[in-house]
Amino acid sequence: MSEPSRLQGMVYDLYDGRQWWASASAIALLEPADYPTTSAYRDRHVVEQTVTVLREARALVAAPSPLWFSLPVKSEHIKFSAERGLSALDIYAATSRRTLAPGETYQALSLSSNASEGMLRGSGKGYPDWLPQVYFAVPPSLPKRVADLAREIAGDEATPYAMAAALESYLRELRYNPNVKAPPGGRDAVDYFLFDSREGYCNYFASSMALMARSFGIPARVVAGYTIGPYDAGTGAYVVKGTNAHSWPQLYFPGYGWLDFEPTPSQPRIMRALPEMEETQSRQPAPTPERDPLADERDDDSQLNPGARGPLDFLSLAGLRLLGWLPILAVLSLAGGTSVLFAWVLPRRKWGLAERTYADLVLLARLLSVRPRACDTPLEYGRRIGAALPEVSGEVDSIVAAFSQARYRRSEADEAGSEALRQSWERVTQAARRAAPRVLLSRAGL
Repeated sequence: MSEPSRLQGMVYDLYDGRQWWASASAIALLEPADYPTTSAYRDRHVVEQTVTVLREARALVAAPSPLWFSLPVKSEHIKFSAERGLSALDIYAATSRRTLAPGETYQALSLSSNASEGMLRGSGKGYPDWLPQVYFAVPPSLPKRVADLAREIAGDEATPYAMAAALESYLRELRYNPNVKAPPGGRDAVDYFLFDSREGYCNYFASSMALMARSFGIPARVVAGYTIGPYDAGTGAYVVKGTNAHSWPQLYFPGYGWLDFEPTPSQPRIMRALPEMEETQSRQPAPTPERDPLADERDDDSQLNPGARGPLDFLSLAGLRLLGWLPILAVLSLAGGTSVLFAWVLPRRKWGLAERTYADLVLLARLLSVRPRACDTPLEYGRRIGAALPEVSGEVDSIVAAFSQARYRRSEADEAGSEALRQSWERVTQAARRAAPRVLLSRAGL
């Protein structure tokens, strides 16, 4: 049984050709006592973690897959049925509901997989109904040759796990380069990476594996977080810095849940038990799961002791590189424990254009550190967003007005109004991209 080599900060599942977004449609304020103690998947052990914060922090990290936190959090997640009458949470992100001061600690529990290669090869394709369709989605704009390449690499493999392993091996043959330029305008980032540049940093490798896996009908997503740094004998913990920022893909296997893969060649492979070792692995019955998903911000610093976690922001395919500038320090140690969950549902797939656009505006504002207050009306929050992006404040007002009309008057914009809304959103995102480096540098104190 190997301990986790990484810390999970944020899960992303929606790819638009240039960047990833989180579409989880559930959010809840959780107290430590709110988490049920149930295990959703086979062959998992609990990793117990203690985190000491080295500078002010709110965003939390933990080893994959996080189950529980010892402090009140805002959790963004999918809720599903683990067993009859019991629920479990697939946590996309967890944020402390108050700012943690330097020197404060918190605990986290995560479920780490013990599944062997043989177990995963035999897991089949019986995916549960609760899995959102976004995990299978390949954007229509993705060039067909990406799926053709996936078939060329792994099409002859008999199982989803064998296909995943073949894709991972192929990508590890490409060149890791943390200093590549962004893809040309109008080009899909994954297509450009696979067929033109053939070099890039972790986001390119993670994104490519996730989308090629989806082309086979394998549920996949991207996780942003950190690799665990060197062990500090003086503190008995591991040091995690901003330069440890990393992203990687997770693929879903029936009965065993989300499993990490490592297609980035600069990182060591994730080791799993070989088939001949299966007899020594514990086996538990796997329950059947249910549904709900949204997204948020990440930043700060932490120090982790026998188990821990820190902070994170993921703005685009360039976002993780900027994270390396953040003076994030964490110290981590590992141990062992239980399971989780609870929720409030916002079914995005039922929203109209105005509601979806407003939700995206809220996410974008959070990434720019303009966070909603409990007392804010949409109009008041929109004014604060407009103040942060003054050159597009009129466009922000238009988005908020369209949302208010759709939500409260129950009327959607006509075709001309919808096109104007799309243009407003495009101008807002362009302004946000220009503002993002300034925000990140401000957070880093640079």
